[in-house]
Amino acid sequence: MLRYVVLILLSFVFTGHISKKTLHLINGISEVSEDTPDKGVVSTTEKPAIDTSMLEIDFCGDQLPLKESHVARRYHNAVKHFSHPTYSQYKKQVSVDLKVISKILKQYNLPSDLKYIPLVESNFTSFAISPRGAVGYWQLMPQTAMALGLRVDDIVDERKDLVKSTHAAAKYLKWLYGELGNWTLAAAAYNSGPGKLIKQMGLQKKNDFYQLRLNNETAKYVYKIVAVKELFNSPERSSTWGDEEFLVSLSEYHRGTAKTGKDLIPENKVAQTK
Repeated sequence: MLRYVVLILLSFVFTGHISKKTLHLINGISEVSEDTPDKGVVSTTEKPAIDTSMLEIDFCGDQLPLKESHVARRYHNAVKHFSHPTYSQYKKQVSVDLKVISKILKQYNLPSDLKYIPLVESNFTSFAISPRGAVGYWQLMPQTAMALGLRVDDIVDERKDLVKSTHAAAKYLKWLYGELGNWTLAAAAYNSGPGKLIKQMGLQKKNDFYQLRLNNETAKYVYKIVAVKELFNSPERSSTWGDEEFLVSLSEYHRGTAKTGKDLIPENKVAQTK
């Protein structure tokens, strides 16, 4: 640049004017300066590697922090878990039962997203039995079920009754929410038991499900519920999330976000799918 300035000055001193050639040179330098971005500056207009609307996924009205790479990867794995064609067929098979559950949840003023819990717990089967003794659609333990008003004995087990067990589960979930103040934590506590979850929250001094280190089953639990919800309501987006190529693009997006130090995700809250 200094060399060009010197040439321009000499041209003016010796000729009394600046030649057309020199003017052309000046214009060329100006164009390069304006059009060529500084290598040390990250362009704020550069588009992220993916469509950020793909990250606008919520559970019970609370958006998943999918801008965090570990959350996005766990959700991707949950979607892959339910990518088998069998789960897609469940939508028609359980549509009537889901309406029954939604109606009961509404009576307790609970979020509609909770209706997908039985699909994760029992594949929506009344006869499902866990090794620990949980039974039915909602996989309630005997003591918990009886405390919630269900009959559980050698003759009758109301945990296998969709309507009665849903009323019981709704009461339990509402109580969990009252204790924890957050639907994501309430759902996690439904899986692990409130005592275990609260203990881990105290030990780790964290109250954010997505930052807690929990046992493998509970750590995946909320992701699975959301994956089922998305499979039923947004199958195209769910399919994209299960794609390995999308995961690669997502990794690039996360690296770009980390470099700029800016959150490229829109702040607007996504309405819950009913």
